[in-house]
Amino acid sequence: MREFNPAQYLESKIKNTYLSQINSAELKGYLDIIKDKIENQKAVYTILITLLVKKIESPEVDIRYHRTKLKNGFSGRTYDTTYITPTLKKNGLPAMAESAYLTRSLEQHHAFDLKFPGKIRDIEVKNAFLNIIDIFQRNPKYCEEILNFLLSEGKKIKEGNIIPITKIENKEKFSINDIIKKLKELFFYNYKTSGGSKLPVVCFFSLINILNKEIKKYQNKKIKDMGFHTTSDKTSQSSGDIEILEQNGNIYESYDIKFEKDVDNHMLLIVYEKIKKFNPKRYFILTTKEFNIEILNEKIIEIKKEHGCQLIVENYMNYLKYLLYLIDDINEFINEFTENIQNDKELKIIHKKKWKEILEKN
Repeated sequence: MREFNPAQYLESKIKNTYLSQINSAELKGYLDIIKDKIENQKAVYTILITLLVKKIESPEVDIRYHRTKLKNGFSGRTYDTTYITPTLKKNGLPAMAESAYLTRSLEQHHAFDLKFPGKIRDIEVKNAFLNIIDIFQRNPKYCEEILNFLLSEGKKIKEGNIIPITKIENKEKFSINDIIKKLKELFFYNYKTSGGSKLPVVCFFSLINILNKEIKKYQNKKIKDMGFHTTSDKTSQSSGDIEILEQNGNIYESYDIKFEKDVDNHMLLIVYEKIKKFNPKRYFILTTKEFNIEILNEKIIEIKKEHGCQLIVENYMNYLKYLLYLIDDINEFINEFTENIQNDKELKIIHKKKWKEILEKN
């Protein structure tokens, strides 16, 4: 008998899945709640797929007991990290950076039964999530059609994330002031959903990519690929949101982008721990909020004396505008930024549509 490979099974289902008919009105109601919240509830989505695949592989397992410390439990996190999340990410479907089981409201030492105490913020989603699990745990015959449904909805999101935006060719179309105005509109728009804080990171990453080709000091330097913005620096083994590396792999510069977060001495202490660990030559904190440099100067000088790293705190928009004046072709930056927005797997459809709308306005 052929051994069941969860990753291969899931990949096959993703490639060959179809939207099956859900015969149970109750189940269909719960799934409709989940499908409308997938982008904001990727952890719930991923865990449902994890438990479904596990139930299909081992029908005798009570998949509600998703931790080894629970009686007769299995490691849902290991199963997810090994098989599910990598396969979802590989195929461009909604997924977490590492594992859905790192989400605080879902990592608890409790079974996913109807009494699960985890504080999933959306009560409607929590109720649907637990009831779907209860239904296919009691009736495994529903597993295939539920999995087909969830994968089909995930593929719709993947296809919807492709927002075509025409490249800018006219060199006279935008001034730098125009671009700054458009970027502010993009960053500070009320999206009423998470993920928008990555937009300034993608923007600065795009600009640094241009500067890397044009500015002498960046010659022979390499820009590290952006990681998932939701992954902590500790987990991702990164010193900041953006890293520029020397040829030997040492960190030349690190950039920490703070969107509407206060920069205070406590934050500098956290940054200093990263400086000591990763040893960049320069470390930038770029913030969209006002800050008092006089309050920060004493700690900045202390870090320079103790470690040697030059810590620089700047207003994000002002520094961005200054660097834009250094590049040869503003259109190259716009097109680079646009392409990075289109390809980013964390940004949501609404973020991509908003940039398209802003660019195409007169």
